[in-house]
Amino acid sequence: MKFGKVKNWLTEKNLSGLNYNQKLSIIDNESLTKRLESEPNNNFRVHVISQKIIHKKRFFKKYLAQFSGYNIERKVKLTCEKYPIIFAKSYIPIRHCYGKESFIRILKNKSLGKYLLKSSRFKKELIRYEIDNEYIHRIIIYKHKLKRIIVDEMFSNDFSLKSISLVKARNKF
Repeated sequence: MKFGKVKNWLTEKNLSGLNYNQKLSIIDNESLTKRLESEPNNNFRVHVISQKIIHKKRFFKKYLAQFSGYNIERKVKLTCEKYPIIFAKSYIPIRHCYGKESFIRILKNKSLGKYLLKSSRFKKELIRYEIDNEYIHRIIIYKHKLKRIIVDEMFSNDFSLKSISLVKARNKF
């Protein structure tokens, strides 16, 4: 996503109830895995809750319609010592699980972002932010040619990175 586009700022409007540091922590463009691993003495771990093939007739949001059908649904819990637990759900349509993306089947306790999304092939196509009673959701659709992957990162309502600045949060464009 390119910095400065009005639509990017409009999607962040949903975060208006957060304090400045929380907002920067949620809009951070750095890989979440990379950011958490870079913290010294943080003991970052990925725990797979489940990984299975599911069939979704419809997703609850229009912008997720392209994910209808059979998907690999992966739910993980990210734990570390300095921050509250972060949950993440990802969906990869079965029709896109070939080539390098077939690697998801054997990821186990490895981060999806570190092994699949870190390549320069996948780019962020869309980001949405939503807040509910329990979590702040950062929903990202990654795209490479016709392939798409959706990731829903769920942060606790008090999540805030300790050392984040506007420059760090907006760094990767």
